[in-house]
Amino acid sequence: MSNGTKGKIWIAAVILLLLCTIVAAFYIYINIISEKSGVQQKAEIFYLKGGVNIKSRLEDMWRYASRDMDIKDGDMVSTAEGAKAEIKFGKQQKSYIRIDSETTIEFKKLASEGNKELLLKNGKVATLVNDLDPESSFKITTPQAICGVVGTGFDTEVNSEFCIIKVYEGTVNVRGLNRLGLPAYKKVPIPAGKKIKIRKYEAPKEYLDLTDEEKDAWGEWKDDLDQHLFKGFFVYIDEDDSKNHYTPSGWVGDYDAIRREESEENSHSGSTCLKFTYTAKTSQGAGWAGVYWQSPVNNWGEVKGGYDLRGAQKITFWAKGEEGGEIINRFGIGGIGGNYPDSATREIGPIYLKKEWKQYKIDLSGLNLSCVSGGFYWMTDKQSCPEGIVFYLDDIKYE
Repeated sequence: MSNGTKGKIWIAAVILLLLCTIVAAFYIYINIISEKSGVQQKAEIFYLKGGVNIKSRLEDMWRYASRDMDIKDGDMVSTAEGAKAEIKFGKQQKSYIRIDSETTIEFKKLASEGNKELLLKNGKVATLVNDLDPESSFKITTPQAICGVVGTGFDTEVNSEFCIIKVYEGTVNVRGLNRLGLPAYKKVPIPAGKKIKIRKYEAPKEYLDLTDEEKDAWGEWKDDLDQHLFKGFFVYIDEDDSKNHYTPSGWVGDYDAIRREESEENSHSGSTCLKFTYTAKTSQGAGWAGVYWQSPVNNWGEVKGGYDLRGAQKITFWAKGEEGGEIINRFGIGGIGGNYPDSATREIGPIYLKKEWKQYKIDLSGLNLSCVSGGFYWMTDKQSCPEGIVFYLDDIKYE
């Protein structure tokens, strides 16, 4: 065999070896990534205020964050002055993180099953942990300490010199870090109602009591969560639309005097609106009539139904009359009784409709909206409309 042939064989063998090495390394890498990431769990931004940016571990550029954006393991979030972002995570998305103004945080592991780990580089976060996976942990690492949760609620605030941990619910175990970034001191448990300041390269020291102002701020954030989590919830948007959550099945009073149609000519938005005709006839002898939107259909409180609408601050709807001047005595929500009554009721009226579309609002602030079977209703009477009326409704929505 010539030297040239031997050389070619040797080169081919080296190339083959390199290819095998690359394939093996890639296989190992994929398995490591798979092992680290585990089963995916959804983590997403549900509330934003001000300038919030996000950077993927796979990208070099920051981009604007938006509501409903998914958070992946390795992502970083940064907030500008005056900005805030809130994230829900966990198997049922019942754990929450609030990222305060001028904060940078890396989600080393948040969107996959098992242990959760965050790296708080600067700024402040509030954390409410409710649904960890079995035998898993949640920890926040700062330049000064590692915070591990045995419970639920705490704040972590970081600057260049120290971090402050404030515990509102449960217990947080804290360990200081040495100059190599390794846990160097024994674990110190911080109980609810206490806070502790940890300086760089020092062990955690004495506890301090949380102030009333700090406790109130925590309570206000928890109260705000329902509102921040709440999204638009339609009673009616269009005929047979999947976003419709109630049915106009509860006809009351002189119900034979009511006619309901889907109108394709006069809608405020979309392809249809609701057209109601009230003839003012007293076939049931009531002298008044109305329609309830119910969940489930025809539910007057005999069965457990309705929706949990906590977080809604108002219900809005668009209405107009055929001629203008039509009187609707009451628009409202709730009011169903029975064995499973509505948790709240509120109404407005009388309303004198315009010939053009106009939006109306019912303020729901301060109400217990944990169970609403009567999602919306209208009522009027013969005395107010002796000749009967025709009117239209569209875009009925909880906000």
